[in-house]
Amino acid sequence: MKSLNQLMPLSLLILMAMSHQASAEKYDFALHGYIRSGILANSDGNRVDSVGLMPDGKWRLGNEDDTKIELVPRVTLTSDSGAVAKIQANITHQSKCTSDWNCLDEDGKAVQFREGYVEMTNLDFAPEVAFWGGETLQQLQHLQPSV
Repeated sequence: MKSLNQLMPLSLLILMAMSHQASAEKYDFALHGYIRSGILANSDGNRVDSVGLMPDGKWRLGNEDDTKIELVPRVTLTSDSGAVAKIQANITHQSKCTSDWNCLDEDGKAVQFREGYVEMTNLDFAPEVAFWGGETLQQLQHLQPSV
């Protein structure tokens, strides 16, 4: 997965090139997040490796030997002409290395930029087209039409 540091210059360049189209008249900031932390314990309150809720004894929220933090800041800029620019990132930390996105990165950092992108819509020359650059996190299954 490409790091945000590699994608950010391109995203900023695109945003600057289009800034005359989206000089912000309205600015909106939103911060979404998800935090969980727990200890894996049995009914007596003793720490264990597995309690048998699932085959590996995990995945009951709050009864996991794991901590995860996910912050998703989003900035939306709207011009008086109606052009909209959205900038979003997904900053994640998880104490257990369970997949490629939550392990240490090339710099040895435990905080990952899982998503980072810029999207521009409602531009004068293409009002029905969305232009975006970066990397988005979409957990969608690939669908194939059946014949």
